[in-house]
Amino acid sequence: MDFNVSSIGRYCVDSWGSPKTQSIRNNKNLVEYIKFRIKEYKSSVIKVVDNKTNEVSFIEDIEDERIKTFIKVEQEKYKILENKYKNLKKVVGQLNPINVCIQIFV
Repeated sequence: MDFNVSSIGRYCVDSWGSPKTQSIRNNKNLVEYIKFRIKEYKSSVIKVVDNKTNEVSFIEDIEDERIKTFIKVEQEKYKILENKYKNLKKVVGQLNPINVCIQIFV
């Protein structure tokens, strides 16, 4: 979603009738507030770098090393679990369902 003063002005007019875009532009405090909120929104959105690896780009922007390390560890755990799931899925796909049922009930 793309935000700017014009889109915010249109949204305000459509939703409440005011303030209009030019009124917002004339108020430096409102413009600064909108810019701040846009920056805040964009920094909170997770940006996927590669759909195959599920790595996200926001990690390097994190200043707290403990949090950064925690996220990286959790990503590695996720990759390990994902690989185990894929391997398990292959094995289960190779099983003959009739033999499995017989082994369970014997």
